[in-house]
Amino acid sequence: MTWIIKKFIKDSENTTDHTVRKQYTYFAGTVGMIVNFSLFSMKLAVGLAVGSVAIIADGFNNLSDMLSSAVTVVGIKLSQLPADKEHPYGHGRFEYIAALIVAFLVMMVGFQLGQHSFTRILHPQSISFDLVSFILLFVSVFAKWWLSRFNVGIGAKINSAPLKAAGVDSLGDVLISGTVLLSFAIAPFLSYSIDGWAGLIVAVFIICMGFKLIQETISPLLGEAPNKEIVDGIMARIKTYPYVIGAHDLHFHNYGVGRVMLTMHVEFAGCNDLLEIHDILDLAEREISHDFDVHLVIHMDPVSKLSDEAKEIHKHVVKYITQNKEHLVSVHDFRVLKTSDVKTIAFDLDVNANNLTKSITEESIRAQLHDHLRSCFKDYEFIIAVDRQYVEEG
Repeated sequence: MTWIIKKFIKDSENTTDHTVRKQYTYFAGTVGMIVNFSLFSMKLAVGLAVGSVAIIADGFNNLSDMLSSAVTVVGIKLSQLPADKEHPYGHGRFEYIAALIVAFLVMMVGFQLGQHSFTRILHPQSISFDLVSFILLFVSVFAKWWLSRFNVGIGAKINSAPLKAAGVDSLGDVLISGTVLLSFAIAPFLSYSIDGWAGLIVAVFIICMGFKLIQETISPLLGEAPNKEIVDGIMARIKTYPYVIGAHDLHFHNYGVGRVMLTMHVEFAGCNDLLEIHDILDLAEREISHDFDVHLVIHMDPVSKLSDEAKEIHKHVVKYITQNKEHLVSVHDFRVLKTSDVKTIAFDLDVNANNLTKSITEESIRAQLHDHLRSCFKDYEFIIAVDRQYVEEG
């Protein structure tokens, strides 16, 4: 496979380059369309020749795979369109929309084949065994096995989830075609036809794969939690820059592959020179954006020096979080407000959103901590902002 890739893809080893990744995707999509259309044509001809709805059903499964590859290629092509006035963040989500269209097409094919198979169960017809047909089906199993390894290999090479999924889908087709092959082989030795049942099994597999594809496609469109490894990597990286004390409020916005917008607040001592800090964080934006393939925007968050009493309150809050770590994660932006006549402390509280329930809500957590602090420090007012955190750092 390596020599094929080097022949059709220039600079094939530079998989971090967007142009190279696009060439890999087009190449994999084209190979998938050629293989699946060839299998569809072969199975349709064989199925009609021997009168097997199971073989025809398996062939239409390959046709749906071919359409999947075609729509995916078109979707990726459209996703490469540059940003414009109406779409300032580009058209990267076209890839997800294309996959969603494919998913519904797959589901539709599955239901149609299930209907035909059910009819065949009610009105069975005998099928004739033919050695040539049997060999062609065996070739089909081998072809889908090869295509599975091909897609998984390229998907791993360029870290492409859609291609990895296509590889798993092809592996499922190996099992489906194997089922058809088995039913075709044992049909002459049975007194009743299992052709309709085999076709129904194929239809169920297609419907299940279509449903799974819908789930996987809708998730990034709705908005997914960021990958924990990326969060940990960016958090560790930002802390390597001078004067940086910490970071928080990471927000990911996925507008398609290679179009991830990231914002974060970075803490530094308020007594430092603002112009120097700005230059450092500007450098961090450029370097992290390049290394993690994101567009990073950093908000400078100065941390003021706390009085001894404020430090004691901060320690108290940290201890409270430690005692309630099932629901609480961390505290940040801890500061004394100087614009108020009443002594007021404000801070942000990160809560574990995965453990929230109908009874344990953001407001109930905030109110409980507020009342606890007021009972311990009666001379202070507290303003607590709650931030949801879905990915734990570290």
